[in-house]
Amino acid sequence: MGTKNKPGDFDCYANAHPDEPMFVLLGRDPLAGLLVRLWAEARSALGGTSEEKLAEAYRCADAMGVWATDCGKSLAAARAALHLVMLARTEDRARPSSPGFASGVESGEEPREEPGGERGEERGEEREEVQDTLGDALPREMARVRDDILPAYVGIGANGAFGAIMIRIKLDAAAKALAEGDIVAMVRLYQELKDLKG
Repeated sequence: MGTKNKPGDFDCYANAHPDEPMFVLLGRDPLAGLLVRLWAEARSALGGTSEEKLAEAYRCADAMGVWATDCGKSLAAARAALHLVMLARTEDRARPSSPGFASGVESGEEPREEPGGERGEERGEEREEVQDTLGDALPREMARVRDDILPAYVGIGANGAFGAIMIRIKLDAAAKALAEGDIVAMVRLYQELKDLKG
């Protein structure tokens, strides 16, 4: 883990190429530890990153969380903000007022009417979903899968047994992620459960 006075083994300044873009997160930022942990999870999934570098990132994330708390910052508020952003990304919903989210309508382009004149109603539903939080959406998906999808697999009998086992594993993992506030696992399991169809 690096600091200003003691750069770490993977110091970005030392390793950066001339004029290479970089963005520095400070421990006082309540989002910093969450984002570093998210980076480590994603790089682990992507592969090609050494275990030593990942371990340092996790240590840095923990230390950042402690530092931000000592500075009086709210980690709970930071988690809630990140939940909203990641849920919107997961849902691939549009928020025209937020940079980085595609509105689905190019500048100057007339909105396309959906068949049956339902476009306005559907947009309203999308806006409501964007306002939702991951902490609300994941339990809803868990209930849907538990009450609708799992019984369908169980009803198939032996042919659906393996699928039922895998669904129960996902549900147990989702419950654990919720209890521990593991945002990375919550986002991943939310999408996995959402992809399950009857």
